[in-house]
Amino acid sequence: MARAVEEERAIFSYDVADFVTLHKDWTDSNRAHWGIIVSNPVGVGELVRRLSALAENVTVTREDLRSRLVFLSQLAG
Repeated sequence: MARAVEEERAIFSYDVADFVTLHKDWTDSNRAHWGIIVSNPVGVGELVRRLSALAENVTVTREDLRSRLVFLSQLAG
């Protein structure tokens, strides 16, 4: 996480439980990050569709994702 923050990058993971905990730990200690995007394991086509929906659903800027936890499953069709 520290490296992603240093490089100002969001993180994507299928490891929902650990990254939800990591997000909580960071926000509880008032540390900002550049976004965490999580998903249950899905096929590549579905993953691309969900990531595209995220990009199309909102104007995604770095600040939109800052310290935000995004569940791609909410974008499932």
